[in-house]
Amino acid sequence: MELSLAEDLPGTLQRPRLDAAAGVLLGSRCPNCSATSWPSRAICHNCGKPSQVGVPLPNTGRLLSFTKVWVPREGLTNPYTLGQVEIEGGALLFAHVRGLPEEARVPIGVRLVIPGPGEPSPIAFWFEPS
Repeated sequence: MELSLAEDLPGTLQRPRLDAAAGVLLGSRCPNCSATSWPSRAICHNCGKPSQVGVPLPNTGRLLSFTKVWVPREGLTNPYTLGQVEIEGGALLFAHVRGLPEEARVPIGVRLVIPGPGEPSPIAFWFEPS
């Protein structure tokens, strides 16, 4: 892996993760092997090549697993649900999930939700069943 080639690229916290106006998450796609990631990466997690291309990600996917969290967190009412989501195109991410029925079984189709202006939320986005 040519990790030194990524030294001059913006760090993880400087790369955008969300375009609220467009309603999409911003990730990266490898020009070498087409692997997709969120958040965006400087080095491909699949083939190790640098120079990832920033891309808007689809706003639909599949919830692969989930768990209820009972530990209180400021701004969130417990229990809340966290889950692993596979975005169409292959990116995997861990995110909040809302609106799951008690009898939900995985995999289940989900869609991205980004609160609009004037909708205060402690989380920038979540997924709901589609």
